Amino acid sequence: MAVFSLKKIEKKKINNIHHYNLRYTKSQSFTMSINVLCLHGCNQTEEAFKGYLKGLTQLAKKYDINFHFCEAKYDHPDLGKTWYNKPLFVKDIGTIEYDEDLVGYTLENINQLIGKLDISCLLGFSQGSNVVDTYLGYTNDTRIKCAVMLSGYYLVDSNRKVSDVPILNVISKDDDVVKYELAPKDYKSIEVLDHNKGHKIPTSKPQLREILAFIRKHH
Repeated sequence: MAVFSLKKIEKKKINNIHHYNLRYTKSQSFTMSINVLCLHGCNQTEEAFKGYLKGLTQLAKKYDINFHFCEAKYDHPDLGKTWYNKPLFVKDIGTIEYDEDLVGYTLENINQLIGKLDISCLLGFSQGSNVVDTYLGYTNDTRIKCAVMLSGYYLVDSNRKVSDVPILNVISKDDDVVKYELAPKDYKSIEVLDHNKGHKIPTSKPQLREILAFIRKHH
C-alpha cells in the first residue's frame, strides 16, 4: 500500500498571484527560530546546493532562519542526483504525469526529515521545487507554514488538491530550462518574485532579503 494516496476533489480555479515588495528592517527582533529544508535540483548534489545558496544562508542569520540540506537518493545517468526513482528529462518538463510509484519514497523521506529537523518551511530549486510542490499537493502537513519554489514546475494531474500553504514562486522570464509559465499554481496564496538570472538562483541582496522576509512573515 502506498504511503501517500490522492483524495479526489474538484479542481478549483485560482487567480490570486501577487507581485510584492517586502522591506527589510535591521532592528527587527524575532522570538523563534525557523528551520527550512532545502532540496537541490536535478543533476546537483547537497554540497553543490549549499554553495549556490551561500548568499541566502549568510543573510538568514539576521532573520534567525536555519537552513538544512539533504541529498536525493538516486543517481542520474547524466550526472549528480535525481529525486525520483527514474530520471526525468528537461524536454519532458510540463508534460510529466503524477505517478505515486515514482514519488512515493521521496515524499516519505521528506516527511521523516520534517519531523526530525522540526521543519516549518520547504525550499526547492528546479526538480527540488517539484518535490516540494508534489509533497504539498498530496499531503496535508500542517507543520509546513510556507514554501519557496525557485524555477519550479508541477507534475500533471487534474485531480490534485489545492493547498492552503502560502508559496513564493521565484521565477525568471529568461529561464530556458523551466519556463516560468510552468511555476506551481494549485495554491490559495501565491506570491511571485521575478529576477533576470535565468535558470539560476538570484544573488542580489534585495531579492534574497525578499525571500527571507516572505519566510518570516508566515511564521
